Amino acid sequence: MLAPWLVGVYIANYNFSVTAAGLLMSLEFAALAVVSLVISPFMDRAPRRTLAISGALLVLVANTICTAVESWDAFVVARIVAGIGYGMTMTAGNAVAAGARHPARLYGHKLAMFALLSLTTMLVIPSLIENHSPKWLFGVMSMVNALLIYPLVRLPQYSAPRADTEAMPDIDRRSTWLTGVVAAAMFVSVLTFFTRETMVYVFSERIGVTLGLEREWIGVLFALSAVVGIAGPLLTVWLGDRFGELRLAVLVVVLSTWLTITLVLTADSKTYAILIVVWPLLNLGGFALLMGLAGILDPTGRLISACGGAVLGSYAISPVLFSYLFAPGRSDGIARFQFACALVTVISLFVIKRFTRDAGFSRTVNDVGL
Repeated sequence: MLAPWLVGVYIANYNFSVTAAGLLMSLEFAALAVVSLVISPFMDRAPRRTLAISGALLVLVANTICTAVESWDAFVVARIVAGIGYGMTMTAGNAVAAGARHPARLYGHKLAMFALLSLTTMLVIPSLIENHSPKWLFGVMSMVNALLIYPLVRLPQYSAPRADTEAMPDIDRRSTWLTGVVAAAMFVSVLTFFTRETMVYVFSERIGVTLGLEREWIGVLFALSAVVGIAGPLLTVWLGDRFGELRLAVLVVVLSTWLTITLVLTADSKTYAILIVVWPLLNLGGFALLMGLAGILDPTGRLISACGGAVLGSYAISPVLFSYLFAPGRSDGIARFQFACALVTVISLFVIKRFTRDAGFSRTVNDVGL
């Protein structure tokens, strides 16, 4: 949630170039994504509580170090360490979520809590940065990290799969390649959806500044968007139960693509403000839909952990892509890239629909209306 403010601080307060700030963000999330993807195949038997707490301690140390350093090289080391810790903790958490009776509903509730935390954060952070020091940003991050270690103690150490996982070994023996196609399509849909979203999100604070808005006012807009965002995952889960997650996911992809393209190309601060406020309805709603579907397709947690790595990988890819595509005279390149990503996401979702029953997933995908 703090990615836009981190990029803004790197550029405005530490005088890093747009490219250097984007690269710094990319390195952090690249470390996060690599760790997530490396350990996700083992999440059906990994000690999840130990992994989560160890990662959280790494993050706490790295964010604390960032309150005392100023050079780009020092930030690189600290943010990579933070990325490793985040990857360990978030992968363990995603794997636990996959074992829930209704993963999509759990993700909806989790993301609603995320929006509530965003509300308080977005009201506090801009004032701390402007009136005190950017180091306060990392101080607040460290404080929140410390507070969230306690809930990690209550995570289960090992998986307790749902009853429907009994069908999975038979699936693997009957049609391994089809199962692989479904998993690959799920991974690609998550990666392309969030690469398209995050390439705009991480620079959204800078976009507002270029339109003449002050940081504090942008913070208020983000806080309002957090309030609206609470309804996003809850609404999509409710609608998905009634009309099917696939149809709703396609609609969310189309609408969110239109929103992000308009956000980048607009020269009107009022349009920017409206789009920022409604964006979480689609962003968090899409997150709940896609990750919930991944949890249903593989309740052991391997696929949802890999998809979590894809989300994080999008944060590694998108800052560099944006800084290149948004160069002078190339703003139309963002629109073309956004459209291409949306097309791949939609195709991947229809591949999932086409092959799920052939791969033997009918017992689980019926739960999400596929």
